[in-house]
Amino acid sequence: MMEGRDGWALKAPLDIKFLKGLENKSKLKKAIGLKDIEGKLKSDDVFKVVARLSDTFEHKWKVLKEEWALKEKRLKYKNHKRKRKLYHI
Repeated sequence: MMEGRDGWALKAPLDIKFLKGLENKSKLKKAIGLKDIEGKLKSDDVFKVVARLSDTFEHKWKVLKEEWALKEKRLKYKNHKRKRKLYHI
C-alpha cells in the first residue's frame, strides 16, 4: 500500500486541522499515517504469526515450483527420446 500509486496521500500523518474542517465527529488525539499503522501491526502477535506462515508458504511454494519444473523437464526429455525411437525403428 505504501508503494502503490495512491499511497502518497497516506504516507505522511493526516493533518488534524484539515480533518476538523471536514466535520468529523470522531475525536482524533494524534495524527496517524500508514507508517504508524504499519509499525503497530508489525508489533502485534497475530501479524507475527501470519508473517511467519507467509514466509513458510513462500519458501515451500518456491521449492515445489522447482520440483515441478524439474519433473516437467524430465518428462519432456523422456517423450523426446520415445519419439526418436519411434521414428528410427
